[in-house]
Amino acid sequence: MNENPTEAKEKLNAEIERLDAENKRLTAKKERLAAEKRRRRVFMLITIPLISLALIIGIIWTVKYFTNSQTEDENILYEATEKTENQKAIAVTSGSFIDSRNNKTYKTITIGNQTWMVQNLNYGTKGSKCYGNDESNCQRYGRLYNWAAATKACPSGWHLPSNKEWEILYRYADGTRNTESPYKSETAGRYLKAKSGWNDNEGYSGNGTDDYSFSALPGGLGNSSGGFSSLGNYGNWWSSTEYDDSRAYNRFKSYKHDKAGWETETKSKLFSVRCVMD
Repeated sequence: MNENPTEAKEKLNAEIERLDAENKRLTAKKERLAAEKRRRRVFMLITIPLISLALIIGIIWTVKYFTNSQTEDENILYEATEKTENQKAIAVTSGSFIDSRNNKTYKTITIGNQTWMVQNLNYGTKGSKCYGNDESNCQRYGRLYNWAAATKACPSGWHLPSNKEWEILYRYADGTRNTESPYKSETAGRYLKAKSGWNDNEGYSGNGTDDYSFSALPGGLGNSSGGFSSLGNYGNWWSSTEYDDSRAYNRFKSYKHDKAGWETETKSKLFSVRCVMD
């Protein structure tokens, strides 16, 4: 049966319209996808630099914060500079002080911004003894104190140095500026020990060069049982800094090497005291 020409034409026109509509739909979809792609590209072009800038600002702020914090700590803790002959001539000045409690005169030395007594303290108080209970040792090496007595023994205007104050001295003596704390110096012992009075060790002289006139002597130590040891071999000085309820930090120098180290010991031990000015 033959199809009516009019109906055939109408069907053809309808198909053409359908195809045209489908083409428009596909074109519109393609344009939407292209627009979305452009929006994403613009977003990435704006966002990535902003994120990068924020990260850079964050890193700069963090570095600046910690650098400033470290610098402040160094200014407080480590007033050390390069050790030169010029510096020693300018920074080290001597004087004297009379302890009104017993009229004993102590030599003093200013090293950098600190003023120290040149001799170990020799003031009789509860909790202190002469090495070997021999008064002549007190005259040469000063008295030995338990920690509680040491914290109160220095005269008015002076005090038992803290760990930080010992570190300032060590760093000034050896010329370093690192941030280790508590600080143990590999060389400060040589510069701070007296030129005589230290025992030899297997051919090695235990004496120092005493570059800063600190004149550290090996006064040995005592213990709570009444025994004494290490006279001539070791010098041990209390710090005011506690480690815990039963122990405190002390600083030591040895006849065996040039180091100036630290330890923690029971507060009942008897060590020397070297006072620093307030």
